[in-house]
Amino acid sequence: MIFYERHKVAYVPIPKVACSALKLALHEMEHGVPFARDPDRPRRKTLHQLYPSARFDPAEARRLDGYFSFVVVRDPVERILSAYANKLRQGEIMKRTRSKTLFGLFRADLPTEPTPEEFIDRFEHYRAANTIIRSHTEPTAYFTGPDLGLYSAVFPLNDRQGLRRGLRKWTGKPPVRIPRRNPTDATHKITARDLSRRSLARLIDLMAPDYALLKDFFEPPALGDVPVTRSVAAD
Repeated sequence: MIFYERHKVAYVPIPKVACSALKLALHEMEHGVPFARDPDRPRRKTLHQLYPSARFDPAEARRLDGYFSFVVVRDPVERILSAYANKLRQGEIMKRTRSKTLFGLFRADLPTEPTPEEFIDRFEHYRAANTIIRSHTEPTAYFTGPDLGLYSAVFPLNDRQGLRRGLRKWTGKPPVRIPRRNPTDATHKITARDLSRRSLARLIDLMAPDYALLKDFFEPPALGDVPVTRSVAAD
């Protein structure tokens, strides 16, 4: 949970739910200038080191009185497929060739560019072998805690206008500009309809706790519209 003291705003960042964009926007709202690393100070913290997406802490939740606290949430299946597309299908992990996390995949004999079916079939193994994958696929409750009622507002990812209105009403400032960050290349995007019925059913089962938590916002994709077999090459 990130506390912005100037305007008494508290934000719960969740990876693959526009958290980079929101951290940038809220930093600028708090400090009046965009976030930027100093090229003359390479050891200065990155955006995500300065504002980590951390595990829910009950002690922090007890600080929320007097704050506009909010969470942005995303359809669970969509979020996991976005993590797969960005980190594996688009090759973000392979770009980090010096990272120790890459070798976890080799040690576990896991493909570094799996098909969607391979990733879903061995989802738990990928999470265990690679910290980047694990941090981007933690359950929503890992970040929010089990009770969304703690927060002033919960916004679905596609309701950015609602979020901007909420922040404007609370702070009395013009709407914050929320930049688009870390988009997945169009050629690497994947949706539930790109999966086989078996793989989608398994992913829905894996995401059951998230759908239970987010029942007021999302329903699992319908299996009836998905072909029994389908595969998307990993490129």
